[in-house]
Amino acid sequence: GRNNNSILYSILKSDSLATTEEQQHPQQQQTLQHLSHKTSSTAAPASLQELRQQACSCGSTRRRGILRSPQVTCKAASAVLVKTLRFVKNVPCSRELPEDDQLMLIRSGWAPLLVLGLAQDGVDFETTETVEPSMLQRILTGLPD
Repeated sequence: GRNNNSILYSILKSDSLATTEEQQHPQQQQTLQHLSHKTSSTAAPASLQELRQQACSCGSTRRRGILRSPQVTCKAASAVLVKTLRFVKNVPCSRELPEDDQLMLIRSGWAPLLVLGLAQDGVDFETTETVEPSMLQRILTGLPD
């Protein structure tokens, strides 16, 4: 039979990416577990995600960034997404699923598939730092333009 241990197969067949991620990054898991033992019981994180945020040194100094050319980036991301969806559509086990299940899998897994596709294609996101608040922040806080 076919090797069903590929990343794409795992994404398409699993309900959660957490198991796959833990298997792929045992060193990171050990580090996170070590950090969790150092955390006091009163301040223990409720989830692995919270532990990751605590372990991340970048969380304390958030910098604002913007895309230098959002249109170019969106066009590249759209092309990767179309290519990825065509691939998923042509995977034999995907075609055997009922259409509703195919749509559900794509809707629930498109973001990780897009990230994998962007990494595989080496799409470069040219960014620049900014001190300006984002459009969304201006709208939500009522800041002037």
